[in-house]
Amino acid sequence: MDGYQIHTRGNLAGVYGSTLCNTGLSDFLNIMHVPDVIWPARWYHNLGEGYYDPSASVWNLGSCLPNTAWLNHQRIRQYEGDHTESWGGLTLDIDSNALDGVVAIPFDYPFVSTILRKDSNPTNAASVKFTVTFSKSVTGVNRADFVLTTAGISGASIVSVDGSGTTYTATVNTGTGDGTIRLDLIDNDSIQDGTYPLGGTGVGNGNFTSGQVYNIVKSVTFEDVPPTHPFYRYIEAFYKAGITTGCSQTPKLYCPDNNVTRGEMAVFIERAMGNYNPQPNPTGMFGDVPYTGLEAFTPFIEEFYNDKITTGCSQNPLMYCPQNNVTRGEMAVFIERAIGHFNPNPNPTGMFDDVPYPGLDGFTKFIEQFYNDKITTGCAVNPLRYCPQNNVTRAEMAVFIVRAFKIPLP
Repeated sequence: MDGYQIHTRGNLAGVYGSTLCNTGLSDFLNIMHVPDVIWPARWYHNLGEGYYDPSASVWNLGSCLPNTAWLNHQRIRQYEGDHTESWGGLTLDIDSNALDGVVAIPFDYPFVSTILRKDSNPTNAASVKFTVTFSKSVTGVNRADFVLTTAGISGASIVSVDGSGTTYTATVNTGTGDGTIRLDLIDNDSIQDGTYPLGGTGVGNGNFTSGQVYNIVKSVTFEDVPPTHPFYRYIEAFYKAGITTGCSQTPKLYCPDNNVTRGEMAVFIERAMGNYNPQPNPTGMFGDVPYTGLEAFTPFIEEFYNDKITTGCSQNPLMYCPQNNVTRGEMAVFIERAIGHFNPNPNPTGMFDDVPYPGLDGFTKFIEQFYNDKITTGCAVNPLRYCPQNNVTRAEMAVFIVRAFKIPLP
């Protein structure tokens, strides 16, 4: 069996023998597949006369095994045959060897370690990148070695493959449609580590089809809420439930970082409760409603009052303050009342380091119930805080209402 056959079984090839020219070890220099390492037997003394020699060398093995052969840490020399040595009071019958290599070890052909996403996911980007990592430095990597596995996507293509050594980057055009894209490597033996092809000789044994997947979402509703936005799914759910139409129609925007006003809050919560076309009775209770430019909000605001979710922002005269921003404290009260908790009795209590907040003591039970209902996780973790006086953004509001009313996420 020569070195080639041993390699196909996943090992390095090694050979043991005498260095005398007529005993055959030197013949291994002349075969097609030369062994990777040798274990020559060339003793300094006759059998039984040897001893430990710290200066023993793997070199100068005779004229038939020149020092130019197997020179890269490929030698283990047996420099003494069987003899006795005493160590720590124990006498051993051993032979002696100088090591500068291995005879045979388990051997791995090059293979794909990982194919990972390099860009944000999910995405609506026109192109994305994958990082392909190999177990060893390889060459011959190009576009022909890869294919795309897609679902719901059309027109996706591999644009380029660049890199060297163990790491390569594939750039992929994401095509059109919503769905998924995975980059697969299909082995055709063109990728090699300098000696061996990927996975060993034979096409297909180096295939890799379990890399990370990109979720492609091209049909986004709002231009300012891409799939990479942390609240993207909540805002999409908010829109699909008919609770918002956005803050602009041309272009279609949501304005996720804008603060929510009390007027908007009334509209959002009433719609979440199923009141898309409220007909309040009685009407005209607020001195500042309708507010110029907000006439369409009037029936929602008045229904908000009739539903006992708000008592207004002032009692004498009764005012609603539709353009005031909504705080996180007010949000908790509004939403908890909207889902039927008009007099909450939270259990447990006292979880927030900043609740009660001076002047907002009446909000405490609503805020703590808000947490117990798993609608909020607070504004800080260590210590756990709620930030009751902070304004609520449109993005946060979408999250709160979607959770409170259990609106399905897309």
